[in-house]
Amino acid sequence: MKQKLTPNYDHEKLDNPSLADLIDVFEDAWKGYILVPAQVLLNAPNGDIAAIALLSPYFETIEALYQGKSSDHRFGEFFTAGFLRVFDKNSGLADERDAKNAAKAIYKNVRNGVAHRGFPTDRVHFQRTNRNAFILTYPRLPNGQLDTASVHSIVFNAERIYDGVNWHFAHYVKALRQPHETTLRDNFDRLMRSEWGIGKGDNVVGMTEEEFTNPT
Repeated sequence: MKQKLTPNYDHEKLDNPSLADLIDVFEDAWKGYILVPAQVLLNAPNGDIAAIALLSPYFETIEALYQGKSSDHRFGEFFTAGFLRVFDKNSGLADERDAKNAAKAIYKNVRNGVAHRGFPTDRVHFQRTNRNAFILTYPRLPNGQLDTASVHSIVFNAERIYDGVNWHFAHYVKALRQPHETTLRDNFDRLMRSEWGIGKGDNVVGMTEEEFTNPT
């Protein structure tokens, strides 16, 4: 039975895929199922939290692809490392310390907040007046210094978070299509084939499309 795999491809795209096929599927899936819907949410009233919840898996995913292995049982570690790839000290979006603190705070209060409670924790705030992707506040120690080891609250500009993810995604896909990026391409190819079950046989409903649409 034919089934839509991504907005522009069905499962035949992965019957015997080349690396180029895998890149096509990856790009189309993330654009069609994550980035475009996230942009729609950002343009909708009160859509910022839903957009961030949709975008937050990108960081864990992208780190797994860079490493060529699953993040199984190392979710927070992979999330933080992936976040630092998107919002690193060279991106102009955050300094390294704030980016790392933000990654940990986002993982705990947003990613896990939504996954386990259906909503971010009370430490998370959203605004669009400041153009930074995020602003962190820290508690004060008794001596008046900021305790930068722990984040008191995190303030998001969801549009800038989207911009950072979208920018990184476009450059990552572009790099994957460069033949000289052998390590990047090999790691991507290995994880994609594993995660998509390439070569493991059909796991879709075991019936024809006619049988599925006209059950007796």
